[in-house]
Amino acid sequence: MLARGPDLVAECRLLASRTLAGRDEPQVTLHFTGRVRLSAPAAAAAPHREQPAPHNGHLVEADAIYRVYFHGPAYRVLGAAWLDGETTVGRLHAPLPPDHMPMEAMLVSDPRLIELCFQTAGIRQIGRTGRMSLPHRIARVSLGAASGPRVACPTHAVVRETAGGAVDADVIDDQGRLVLHLDGYETIEVPGSFDEPLVAPLRI
Repeated sequence: MLARGPDLVAECRLLASRTLAGRDEPQVTLHFTGRVRLSAPAAAAAPHREQPAPHNGHLVEADAIYRVYFHGPAYRVLGAAWLDGETTVGRLHAPLPPDHMPMEAMLVSDPRLIELCFQTAGIRQIGRTGRMSLPHRIARVSLGAASGPRVACPTHAVVRETAGGAVDADVIDDQGRLVLHLDGYETIEVPGSFDEPLVAPLRI
């Protein structure tokens, strides 16, 4: 951790270690690096957002989503997705199995809410282009007053594209309270494309 004025900056790395056949030493792979700036929140009233409209057109169902996505049960967070004007809405699936052990470990916020934003934005892109992208950068994550380690359902991510091609997203609980806000989410496209039978159910 490094001090930067009133903020703290953490240099982060995601490493994986595995033992391969015929090798005595484990192979360590560096997957991601990043810099996280932590700022103390300013005191404010609990923000509210308008609830997303119910779907009135094509609904993308979880079965179609996870024929394309590779996530295991704990991160199959997207129950359904649909369009609401210029935004894409993703409904949090519930119930979800445990995602960390011990479950009593203290968390500031449920990390699967950020994943809900990622997957909602990703399904919109796959449906449009037939291609998948992976997370590259987030400008800022802000926690709302309703944030916590477990959020009551129904909960939705409301995702919108910005003029610069990035994505902003709000996670809203069933009372209309802002749980989490994502600014400036950017991705990197994965080479290759999906076959049309997999993409067709995702077109919204």
